[in-house]
Amino acid sequence: MSAAGALGSLGTVREGRSTACAVPSRRERAGRVLTSRTLRRVGGQSLIYAGLAPFVVIATFPIYWMAITAFKQDADLYRMDVAPFWFHLAPTLEHFTRLFTRTYFSAQLLNTVQLAICVVALTMVMAVPAGYEIRQEDSFRWRAWWARSACSTRGERSWSSIQDSRSRSAPGR
Repeated sequence: MSAAGALGSLGTVREGRSTACAVPSRRERAGRVLTSRTLRRVGGQSLIYAGLAPFVVIATFPIYWMAITAFKQDADLYRMDVAPFWFHLAPTLEHFTRLFTRTYFSAQLLNTVQLAICVVALTMVMAVPAGYEIRQEDSFRWRAWWARSACSTRGERSWSSIQDSRSRSAPGR
C-alpha cells in the first residue's frame, strides 16, 4: 500500500511529505454535501441579515431621497400624479449651480472647515500633553479619583469616591 493510500481521507502526500492535518484541496471540498451544521449556520446568518435589512433601509432612505431630490427638476419635485421615487423628467444640475453661484455657500463652507480645523487643533494641543502626563506620572495624586470620575455619570458618585479615597489615605489608619 502506498503512502497516499495509507492516509486515506486524512491527508495527502506532497513532495514526499505527509500532510495529514492539511486543509483539504478545492477538489476534495467540491464533492462534499452540505451538512446540517452548515445549513444551520447559513440559516442563522440569513436571519440576522433579514432582521437588519429593515434598519438598513430606514437608515439609508434619507440619503437616497436627498440624492434623488438634488438632481430633480422643480417641476418634477411638485408633481403629485406620479410616484416621487424616481425621475420623470430629465435629471439636472440646476440646483447645484444655483447653490454655488447665487448663495454664500462656498464662503460658509470654507468658514465651517476652518473652524473645524481650529477646534480639532486646539483640542489636540490641550489633550495630548495632558493625557501623556496623566499616563506617565506615577505620583499623580488624583489618579484614582480621575479614573472614577471619568467613568461616572452621576456627580454624587464622584464626590463619594473622593471621600472614600481621602478616608483610606488618611495617615494613622
